[in-house]
Order: sequence, then C-alpha cells, then structure tokens
Amino acid sequence: LTHNEAQRLQEMYMRKRMLDRKILWMKMQDLPNPQKEAKMTFRRAQREEEAKQAAARDSLGGEMYPPPFLDSNPDGRRFSKMEEEGRREELESR
Repeated sequence: LTHNEAQRLQEMYMRKRMLDRKILWMKMQDLPNPQKEAKMTFRRAQREEEAKQAAARDSLGGEMYPPPFLDSNPDGRRFSKMEEEGRREELESR
C-alpha cells in the first residue's frame, strides 16, 4: 500500500467506527420504532384471534362439515402472507 492508500484506509476505518458507535448509541436509546411496534401489535392480535378460533372449535366439538374444495385455497400461505403484510404496513403507517 502506498502512503495515500493507507491513510485513506485508516480514515475509512475511523469513519466506520464512528458510525458503529452512533448506531449503538441509537439502539441504546429507546426510540420509537413503528415497524417493531406494528409487528408486535399484529402478532398479539393474531394470537388472540387464534385463541378465539380454537375456543370456538372446542365449544362446537370440531367442524361439522369439511371445507369446500377450491382450486386455490383461500387460507393458503400466499394469500395469508399478503394479508398480513398489508395489515402490518397499515399499522406502521399510523
């Protein structure tokens, strides 16, 4: 390495350390994080909904009829993931 390259490398390293310290300090401060809050709210609501559904299923003694056959499952992973993403984005934007 030439002197200029070594000097530039040292400057970049010092800048990285400074930014790492700033990020660590920001994480130590308990700043509001809308993404994290939305995620936790959504998970809490989802757990409550699942508990209600389980209680309803237990009170009925199970399903009386099997679900109808469809080409695409309305409770499929793709659709449920899209709905969850939409709800989470809505919570984040509030």
